[in-house]
Amino acid sequence: MSAQVRCAGCVWLLSLVSYTGKHPKLMPLLPDIQEAFSHLLGDQNELTQEMASRGMSVVYSLGDESAQKQLLDGLMGVLQGTIPLLWLVC
Repeated sequence: MSAQVRCAGCVWLLSLVSYTGKHPKLMPLLPDIQEAFSHLLGDQNELTQEMASRGMSVVYSLGDESAQKQLLDGLMGVLQGTIPLLWLVC
């Protein structure tokens, strides 16, 4: 997948999350969305990294206390290497 496609996808996902807010169909997908953003944090493109960082923040702020704890636990597990990333960016 090219750097431009990853960047465009990240911007699109950030826009979707930012502008749909707490839509009931989106809320159950927050852990998957966070995982997608977490993969893009290490991208070579600085814009992609910045949008992924903002996306992580938006996803966290959308969740209730329980969802925030789950998202934080998942992120910490990935950063510590105890939870593998399942979705691969090619």
